[in-house]
Amino acid sequence: MYQYSLYFFKPTYAIHFYYKVDVLYRFLDQYRKGKYTDDTTQRQVSFVLEYVILNDIYEHLTSQKFSHKLDVKAENNELIIKSDSLDMKAVRNGYAIDVYANSLIDADQLFFQYIKEFHPYVFVVNFDSRECGWILPLAKKANYHI
Repeated sequence: MYQYSLYFFKPTYAIHFYYKVDVLYRFLDQYRKGKYTDDTTQRQVSFVLEYVILNDIYEHLTSQKFSHKLDVKAENNELIIKSDSLDMKAVRNGYAIDVYANSLIDADQLFFQYIKEFHPYVFVVNFDSRECGWILPLAKKANYHI
């Protein structure tokens, strides 16, 4: 089973760091490992990342729009998501939502494609394979404002 960590970035920071994937990966990896423990760094993390509540994701996934596609259950502060023969689990981990699925394709079919409508700036990381990226491409808007 693979683990993918999803981070929900605030719009200003997502646009600024959109093309700096390596910087984001290092920042999130250090945060995940607990190397950022001082107050200043914790404030920086809270400025950059949205704290998403698992119940809000549950309500989004069980909305009438998706209820015919997904079977979602909330158990022990985690979401169990099933559809046809696929299943996965989503668990809160600080500012991250950790997704456990049999493959990236399963995670996309059960979660990623639906989470795009919940929040537009979701950065996903597989720390084991060192793969990362944005779930949605940046809209064709200027990155710089004069």
